[in-house]
Amino acid sequence: MLKEGRHSIIAVIDCFTRRVKLLVSPTSSSEGICLLLRKTLLSWGIPNVGGLMRTDNGSDYVSIRTTSIYHLLDLEQSRANPYSGWEKPFIERFFKTLSHDLIELLPGYIGHNVADRETIEARKEFAVRLKERSQKENQKADFNLRMTQPELQQLLDNWVDAYYHQQPHAGLNKQTPSQAYNATNYVVKPILAPEALDLLLNFAGEAVVLKGFIKINSLRYTAPELLEHHWKGKKVRVFLDPSDVGRAFIYGTNDWETRVEAVDQRLLGREISPDQYRITKREDAKALRSFRKEMNNLAKTFGMDSLHQSVIDHYAAKAKSLVDFPKQETQHNNAAIGALASVAEQLTNPLKPDYSDSQIEHLKQKRQALEARKQAISHQTASLVRNEHDKARLLAADSLKRSLTAKEQGFLKDYMKHNKLGAKRIEEIMGHKRRASN
Repeated sequence: MLKEGRHSIIAVIDCFTRRVKLLVSPTSSSEGICLLLRKTLLSWGIPNVGGLMRTDNGSDYVSIRTTSIYHLLDLEQSRANPYSGWEKPFIERFFKTLSHDLIELLPGYIGHNVADRETIEARKEFAVRLKERSQKENQKADFNLRMTQPELQQLLDNWVDAYYHQQPHAGLNKQTPSQAYNATNYVVKPILAPEALDLLLNFAGEAVVLKGFIKINSLRYTAPELLEHHWKGKKVRVFLDPSDVGRAFIYGTNDWETRVEAVDQRLLGREISPDQYRITKREDAKALRSFRKEMNNLAKTFGMDSLHQSVIDHYAAKAKSLVDFPKQETQHNNAAIGALASVAEQLTNPLKPDYSDSQIEHLKQKRQALEARKQAISHQTASLVRNEHDKARLLAADSLKRSLTAKEQGFLKDYMKHNKLGAKRIEEIMGHKRRASN
């Protein structure tokens, strides 16, 4: 228990050397997994080709977002079976060491299980327990003794580096993790552009281009390039700007050379990060589920079949507060990181030209062609004739500017013969021409 509430510790271990990275997170979610991946990759570099990642079978480890990122990093995922701790013994053994060597010493420790929790609570004097029963969490006696999330994170990082990595392991023939790592002469493939990794970890998924836009995670992104014919119906990968959910970078599923920058006009420039957006969206969905559950209970109690949709819309809108969110080194060859590096450079140095002069001129010509096409379509749409009355009036108006053909004069004469009311309007229009000639 921390001052911010109950937290989880997420860990990754290198089975060969027993090196460890830890992350303190409010929950073990896909967001936490991605943050731990970022911390580990920046420190350890890109894994070798064919690297195997053994993970738990929990929803946070097998979600579409996390599995997609494993694939983009060329990592093969191996899932342990549910309730089968023996299939991932190294991390289980580490957590036992962490729990008994460090966690038990912390002021916020509440036990390894329910029985431990009851024993710890029983040590308090009866008067203290009685007094705390009606108090809020931040008013309890041990609250000021607890650590904050950053304090615990710093403590864990120091403990791993200064203690755990320096302890001999039986599974390493009495070597320490540090000694085992140094003996491997491992060649690190560093990520030189952390911003590119941030973009990769904000992979939103795959989408299909339809009518010049894509729709993903309830957001709609558009760009002039997506109106081109060869993008129609094409499946693309979507990466979100880490600092602005209103901007996305789009690549073809098998093409890291062509990039399109697309925007959602509703959110662009509002400085809502993808993390904030995902959190707000989850809170919105949670509030909506809670409201619907309450309304269903009321409906059962009072025999109501349905409730007006505006009530649900009211509570949904109320929930949307944010949206209305010394090592050897060699060069890595990960295609995803390499392609996103240029985007990261653009975000880091927005004033630096991203295209050559010839590319800029080519894009300018394409935009002008698209604009001309849109204007032509608008003109055609505006001049569509819905019926014979519109056609007759259009010809009458045209007669003021040009001489009508014999066929057009015949149509106009026949129309005026069979449409007395319409003929009066035609006479009024064409009267302007006679008066002007006089």
